[in-house]
Amino acid sequence: MGGGSFRAAAPSRSYSSYSSGAARSAPSVAAAGGAGAIGAGAGYASAGLSTRSVIVPFGVGYGMPFFFYGGGGGGLIAVALLSLVAFAFIDAMKNMFNGAASGIQLGGDAIGVVKIQIGLLGLARSLQLDLEDIAEKADTSSPEGLHYVLEETVLALLRNPEYCVYGHAECAVVKGPEAAEDAFNEFSMDERGKFAEETLVNVNARKRAVSSSAAAGGDEQNINEYILVTIIAAADGNVKLPEIVDSAALRTALKRLGAIRVDALQAVEVLWTPQEEGDTLTEDELLRDYPQLNIL
Repeated sequence: MGGGSFRAAAPSRSYSSYSSGAARSAPSVAAAGGAGAIGAGAGYASAGLSTRSVIVPFGVGYGMPFFFYGGGGGGLIAVALLSLVAFAFIDAMKNMFNGAASGIQLGGDAIGVVKIQIGLLGLARSLQLDLEDIAEKADTSSPEGLHYVLEETVLALLRNPEYCVYGHAECAVVKGPEAAEDAFNEFSMDERGKFAEETLVNVNARKRAVSSSAAAGGDEQNINEYILVTIIAAADGNVKLPEIVDSAALRTALKRLGAIRVDALQAVEVLWTPQEEGDTLTEDELLRDYPQLNIL
């Protein structure tokens, strides 16, 4: 479930979260399993504003600084003032280009694209039902609807910490909406390509539900051994997530995502597998398709 509407980030606004994540991530399904998907565009939580200005004291005479007049000690004063201006300009440029490393982005064109994957015990059937309910209710054609998808998915995961046994996160900061859309689509295609089929879809208000051809009715397939949930989001600013190595880091990452504002969220997609009750995802299949997962 999900979708998005990429646009230029808001001017002079910066966002930041936590230290960067791990290697690569993906929320797909085993070769024989069905999957669900929801998504859309909305908003992200801000971590503050950042502005910097430099005043250059040029005068009005023939394009020269006002302090170039007369002789004597005036030349030394002019050199000293020009040196101060030069140092201030260099310092401003250094801060501008080093902003990404410190979590600050100037110019308003930075967009963060993140992916979180959570492996849950198959006993968390109620969470699957929660995701299906979200997909059924969400209006994925509006920013508010997309924000609803993100917020409710995060809450569903936060309410089931005892089932979360694996986790992974990765993030990237790109310049401009075109690059952000490319990064978001690459994450999405990588994950959706792992599914044999998509049995429940609500993307950009287009809904579809089909029965899985892999979900047989035998007793040995009545229990889902594992559930894999993936959240992909794009939001204004430098969005960073912690490396998910334990339950505390997972909770921090989820809370960061859930705090994103409607007006900053540009796109979101939620994928989970298996989706149907009779489908299964074994531990071998989980680790084969998602080797980047860390045990919590």
